[in-house]
Formats: sequence, structure tokens, C-alpha cells
Amino acid sequence: MRPTESLAEVLRVLGGFLIVDFTQNLSAQAVQLVRAHGLRGADAVHLASALHLSKRLRLRRFHFATSDDAQADAARAEGLRVLSPGA
Repeated sequence: MRPTESLAEVLRVLGGFLIVDFTQNLSAQAVQLVRAHGLRGADAVHLASALHLSKRLRLRRFHFATSDDAQADAARAEGLRVLSPGA
């Protein structure tokens, strides 16, 4: 595969993702998730981003994907439906 083909494939895949800005509000929510559920920093930011999107997009069937049990438990406790690959 040539580099231009690789770049085109990466851009095609990334087109299916939503980017969430890391704001002070998102940071504060991540800190709350760390305190409430004992999550690691990156896991808390991931979950805070998902909670922000589910609220902003008003999705009733928002699914959160993770293979981390603690993160999955926290997401369920926060009201998200969880997809656990390999579970």
C-alpha cells in the first residue's frame, strides 16, 4: 500500500469518530468520575467524553465501548449502555 493510500484509509476510518474538546468542564467531570468510581485518568476522560456526547446529542441508545471492567461498571452506574468486546 502506498503512503497516499494509507493516509486515505486513515482519514476514511477517522470520519466515523466524533472529536470532543477537552474543556475545563470535561476535566472537572473526569475528576468527579475518578473520585466516584476510582477510575484512572484516561479512563475517566474517556467516560466523561461519552457522557458529554450522549447528553449533547440527546441519544437514548448511546453505547459505550470498553474492555475494562472498572470502566464498564462506572459507565453503567452513570446510566450508559456498555458494549464489552470479548465479554
